[in-house]
Amino acid sequence: MAQRGGSVHSMVRFGHVVHSPLIPRREADIIVSLEAMEGARWLAYLKPGGIILASTEQRPPLRVLTGEEEYPKDLDSVYRSVGKLYWVDALAIAREAGSARAANTVMLGALSIFLDFSEEEWISAISSRFKPAVAELNRAAFLGGRRAVSPRPRD
Repeated sequence: MAQRGGSVHSMVRFGHVVHSPLIPRREADIIVSLEAMEGARWLAYLKPGGIILASTEQRPPLRVLTGEEEYPKDLDSVYRSVGKLYWVDALAIAREAGSARAANTVMLGALSIFLDFSEEEWISAISSRFKPAVAELNRAAFLGGRRAVSPRPRD
């Protein structure tokens, strides 16, 4: 959808008490962007000092392709002005794992570094969702994403 000028987004909240699935502005801990520019649309939701995990892949939306808008030239400074930025070359890591289609799993691996679940729990969940050959590919993509932002920096 982002290529056609739209946006696909999801909000995930979890904890002991969650009153709404929607995240209020300036309260998101982490933004994960599967395209370099896409995360910029949601920066108003990131809490001060929050984490931005952005794929380096650039897929200009239709409005950029038609010349109505320009693709931002300095996303790095836009993101860093709001939070802690981690670029992830998800497409290259996914291809190395065996398929470009696993780029989302690479980003999940990067995200996993910042959440309080063990690597084994993540791997078990991946293994239970896919056939063995696809599970191995996604396991490799996931671990590649973890390596891309590991070791977790000190906050």
